Amino acid sequence: MEKFVFLEHTADAKFQAFGEAIEECFENSALALNSIEADLESVKPMHKKEIHAQGETQEELLHRFLEEMHFAMETEQMLFSKFEVKINGNSVSAEAWGEPIDTAKHEIKSHVKAITWNSFFLKKEKKKWVAQVVCDT
Repeated sequence: MEKFVFLEHTADAKFQAFGEAIEECFENSALALNSIEADLESVKPMHKKEIHAQGETQEELLHRFLEEMHFAMETEQMLFSKFEVKINGNSVSAEAWGEPIDTAKHEIKSHVKAITWNSFFLKKEKKKWVAQVVCDT
């Protein structure tokens, strides 16, 4: 199963992420988010960052998780390439591994400004989870 795909969007970055389990869908959503900014093959999982979020619904939980991931990327100037997500009720705890942005090593493709609610969804389709996210770039 593919992890994520980018979809056509006029101005922003839009993707769908997939997973057999909801946790895998969260992990692949975080992977897609980081892929908007840089080619993740050049990002080594050297440093661990813990990410926590809460939400009243599964969609809100994913949105808040991605906002927290984006906040960590922005404030710590990091790119992440490996994730391990655990969901317990209305809470998500994740470990994200990556490294500081190094423009000599990482080709920056775009800059994510925000995670929007535009066309946002998280749902189970048959035997897989699907998330759709639009990021303001």
